[in-house]
Amino acid sequence: ALLLPPPPSERGGVGAVQQQQRHDYYKVLGVLPTANAVEIKKAYHKMSLKYHPDKNKGDPDAEKRFTEIQEAYEILQDEKTRDAFDNLVKAKKAREAKNAEMDKQRKAQVDKLNEREAAAAARQGDIESAEKKYKAEIDRMRAENKRMMEQAAQKKRAAGDGQRDAVLKAVDQAEAATRRHAEVRTELSRTLKVKWPKKGSVTADVIREALGTFGDVESCVAGKKSGMLVFSSSVAAANAAHAVKAGMVERARELEMTVEWVLLEEE
Repeated sequence: ALLLPPPPSERGGVGAVQQQQRHDYYKVLGVLPTANAVEIKKAYHKMSLKYHPDKNKGDPDAEKRFTEIQEAYEILQDEKTRDAFDNLVKAKKAREAKNAEMDKQRKAQVDKLNEREAAAAARQGDIESAEKKYKAEIDRMRAENKRMMEQAAQKKRAAGDGQRDAVLKAVDQAEAATRRHAEVRTELSRTLKVKWPKKGSVTADVIREALGTFGDVESCVAGKKSGMLVFSSSVAAANAAHAVKAGMVERARELEMTVEWVLLEEE
């Protein structure tokens, strides 16, 4: 008959659990974590006989399993070391769960930061595009004005001195029309059309409060479900419009406000 080694009992006590805990000792002995002392001892004897070095000579794997079985029983046969092992397992699982949650939160923060950066880049791109359109329109008006002045000069030379006053008047009118058009476009570039779904839920003061942080407001009017807001600069109007569309203005979200940049709408 094979002689089993006596059950280990004093190899470091509770303090040795952290040093020895490399395996799921319940799994090593083939028992559930709810197994009682009798079931653990029975499983220990069964597994020790199965992997005893005398029955598995020359098998290093069996020798390794036999050592693990001794180690598992050393921990589980003593109530204090078993409690310490169970607490260690619980602590490790809790730490793994906490680390997983922290990783999830960190990923969410990184995703949110990336979304903000992408939104900021998009807003900057829209502003630059609007500024390019505005500059192109100014250049077009200047070229048109130059053409009109050249035509007027040609007419003046062709008509002679008798038509000088009429030609000069036409030039003045053309320049005045150009200036008025430029003034209108400048005004439109600073103007936002604001809308909301509920009648009477928004006043001019509410619009100022929600969007006034983006720049100085020259004027603001509000009707039943829409209004107009004029900033002192086109940059402020652009920033406010894109911030509302990106959902970054809390007050605007609460009132379900939408905005349209009048300059882009007119184009």
